[in-house]
Amino acid sequence: MKIPLAPGQGFCATVTRTFPGIVIAISSYLATPTEVLLLLRVMAPSVLEEVLVSIRSSPDVVSYEFLGRTGPTAIILVKARRPEHSAITISSCVSLVPSFPIHVRDGVLTLLIAAEAPKVRTLILQVRKQFPNMVVTSMRNAFLDIPAHLFAPQENQLFHAAVSAGYWDVPRRVSPVDMAALFQVSKSSMVEALGHIERQLLYGSGDPPFLRLRAE
Repeated sequence: MKIPLAPGQGFCATVTRTFPGIVIAISSYLATPTEVLLLLRVMAPSVLEEVLVSIRSSPDVVSYEFLGRTGPTAIILVKARRPEHSAITISSCVSLVPSFPIHVRDGVLTLLIAAEAPKVRTLILQVRKQFPNMVVTSMRNAFLDIPAHLFAPQENQLFHAAVSAGYWDVPRRVSPVDMAALFQVSKSSMVEALGHIERQLLYGSGDPPFLRLRAE
């Protein structure tokens, strides 16, 4: 999932918006009620020194330790004030551990979760409460158990075509424009159709949810 971070939601958002194109990779995250300890890899070709100065001087940063550098990448240890809302903290509250590293670029945090579908669905609902602009960019499962009634025939065709083409892969291998061209419809119609499929996957079959991981 991709989560646009609003102003005030941490120095990673501010710094990556100030320096477009750089990437901050969160390698580890340890939270207390008031602070977070972050091990970061900062990847900033040509502007690394300026980025490190910006991080070090951020009002959110309590302490800063430079651990080393390889070319345009620096490793730093930062203690910062805990932001009011944190997707990483939300995931831990629903007993899910995100896959590290977690990347922040241009003010957008990319979070990868691997877990049973009911827990993932709970996480999506909780994250969306705090981050309403969050986007689920990919869902992959070991086994999809889909009730026959969930999709109309055309939706079922679109769903399988999108999965096969890599629409929900990370990174996404085809765009809504590509899918629209394949089915000869407008981009807006395709976005609406794919959005309806995603809503059906998350909510369409009631309780228990249809989407299950099976060890086969």
